Amino acid sequence: MQQRRPVTASNATQVRAFPGAGTYAGMALAFIAFAVYGSLIPFDLRPVPLDSAWAQFRSVILMLPSGRVSRSDLLANLLLFVPVGFTLSGALLIDRKRWWAIVPAAFVVVAVSVVVSSAAEFLQLFTSGRVPSGRDIAAQTIGCVIGMLAWAVSGQSLTMWLRATLAAAPGDRLSRVVAAYAAAWLFVNLAPFDITVDLGDLADGIRSGRITLVPFGGAEQPLARRMWDALAETLSAVPLGLTGLIASNTGRSRFRPPAYILGAAMVALTEVAQIFIQSHAADSADAAFGFFGVAVGVWLGRGLVPRLRSEKTVGRPRAMPLRALSLMLAWCVVLCVYHWLPYDFTIDSEAIKSKVARISLLPFASYATGSYLNAFNDLLTKLALAAPLGLSAAFVARGPFASSRIVAIATILMAGGVFTVIETGQLFLPTRSPDLTDVLVGMTGTAIGLTLGRWLKDTR
Repeated sequence: MQQRRPVTASNATQVRAFPGAGTYAGMALAFIAFAVYGSLIPFDLRPVPLDSAWAQFRSVILMLPSGRVSRSDLLANLLLFVPVGFTLSGALLIDRKRWWAIVPAAFVVVAVSVVVSSAAEFLQLFTSGRVPSGRDIAAQTIGCVIGMLAWAVSGQSLTMWLRATLAAAPGDRLSRVVAAYAAAWLFVNLAPFDITVDLGDLADGIRSGRITLVPFGGAEQPLARRMWDALAETLSAVPLGLTGLIASNTGRSRFRPPAYILGAAMVALTEVAQIFIQSHAADSADAAFGFFGVAVGVWLGRGLVPRLRSEKTVGRPRAMPLRALSLMLAWCVVLCVYHWLPYDFTIDSEAIKSKVARISLLPFASYATGSYLNAFNDLLTKLALAAPLGLSAAFVARGPFASSRIVAIATILMAGGVFTVIETGQLFLPTRSPDLTDVLVGMTGTAIGLTLGRWLKDTR
């Protein structure tokens, strides 16, 4: 039988308290701050008389929308406030069993959303290159309402799952991690959810090679890019094989078809769904590499899952410093492979000087220069790529100081060094530009992976 950690007064209190109302309130403030920050980048401020600004703001807000509506801008504003509505609702409604409590909470959440989005749009009058719009306020309010509805449907259940996960016995942790990974994998592969069912858009996707039924039959790409896509699709699908093993309860066998079928079905359905996502490409070759990754995950997990479920291994330290160090070094190579595509290194002093001059010290300034949806997808990808670096680093250190704050700081600083080297290398790539924000994003992803690795490693 599987051993579980006994529920004592201390950990029972911890399970009830985290995540709690304070956690969701803090997250809501962070999302609100990020939304306002993103609305004002690059902070190129200009003086405008207050009465003139107010008059202009009222005329813009009351003006009926004219011309063609940009679907990407509309979706970007909508997505920006979905987490605001979700976390604000969580702060107000967590652990409340009375259904009618959602009514006053809804008024508060919508009011906060309107005030924040209106304030952000008003401040744009004092920022060069920014144009306030009542359409943006409406889209952000709708996004907040969607987040609120998402909380009503799944917020409390998600909170209880997180609490149970934090209190799970060591033998249960892998199953919960791979379940969370499967959900995150689906989210990243379908974000930013710019769905289209327009036959013209779908036909254009087929003509342009974005939708490809014949493997490798799409638009011509450099060999290095094709190799990276194959590696990324394979590696990202490996944990789905573990998901299939755990979900089908066949971890003790050498190989069972249900485990593979479950993982492969996720890959196939996601690839089909990407046909209707405008910012993604749907390629049968990606599905084939995903199927191979699921098979690798099933093969690797056939011995791992039973050992973790065995009570003989519960409570035994599972740190493997040499293997973890090898994995960490190998992942540094993977990061270089991704960030240095297409590897056409050249030494051009004038181009290097121009790139250095364009480097902004303002976080996310470069992300605001293009499409917000592409920036959102790029941010998720880079966070996901950095997480395995911290995850493997968690298993390198061992002994009484392995979980100390000093080791965590040293790991994050190490990640900063790695990503600084990577961004420096982009000075010598004509099609790449270094960005200090990517260093911060890499350090953040590493910190997330390190936290997850320590939790998996902890057997207390």
